[in-house]
Amino acid sequence: MGGKTLNYVLFFVTIFTTLYCGMALFGGSFFSGVLFSATVMAVLLVHEFGHYFNARRHGVSVTLPYFIPLPFGIGTMGAFIRMKSAIPDRNVLMDVGAGGPLWGFIASVLAVVVGMDMAQVADKSVSPIGSSLLYSVMAYLVKGVSPEFLEMNPVLFAGWLGLFVTMLNLLPIGQLDGGHVVYALFGKSRHYAKGVRTFFLLLCLWGIICLSVYSSSTWLFFGVLVYFMGGVVHPLLDNEMEDLTPQNRIKGGACALIFVLTFLPAPFMG
Repeated sequence: MGGKTLNYVLFFVTIFTTLYCGMALFGGSFFSGVLFSATVMAVLLVHEFGHYFNARRHGVSVTLPYFIPLPFGIGTMGAFIRMKSAIPDRNVLMDVGAGGPLWGFIASVLAVVVGMDMAQVADKSVSPIGSSLLYSVMAYLVKGVSPEFLEMNPVLFAGWLGLFVTMLNLLPIGQLDGGHVVYALFGKSRHYAKGVRTFFLLLCLWGIICLSVYSSSTWLFFGVLVYFMGGVVHPLLDNEMEDLTPQNRIKGGACALIFVLTFLPAPFMG
């Protein structure tokens, strides 16, 4: 398929797969499938166009987002854009790399607030998902309860997924968004070292979690997944020496804070 045809086809196929999986997750309800699909796609679009528009603003040639449909689970493995020209320096790298998670984080928070407002409060623990520090605080602010007492709905689950995917993207590894941010902040040598350390930290976390009450192997899966998605090596920039502007240092700090607030020791409780 030439031009932008593949981008459009993948986009509409992913709408269908997220709709189908949303219906499967929430009792076969078409309306629930629509809510889930619309929220997931909105969060992904905001994230990817956060990268896209920042790249275009700096004259970096990029593709439209490629969505990845999946006929089971949550209906998608996310989306990505492909750089068609080199990123010239650390300031552009920070602006492009941080743009996606910052905007995607805002969209996810809005979805969680709406979903929590819609959620029914149960008299016992009913949530099958883990709670980050931010998610727990939001539950108390919106509903006045611990998050495990909130009954899941399509918008809330999609917003939670948005926060979770944002956290995964901010891991400081290779060519993930977090890898771009760390490279922009610290340069090549420290980026590589942080990437290797983080990858092995994920495997250590998996071992610890397996011995904990969660009995979860989730982090082994995600450790391998992010390794193959982002590796541990980042391409060199044309200009490695230019200092970051204060504004871009703030963006890097914001990304680090978001990672801490959204980190999940055990994403799924089952």
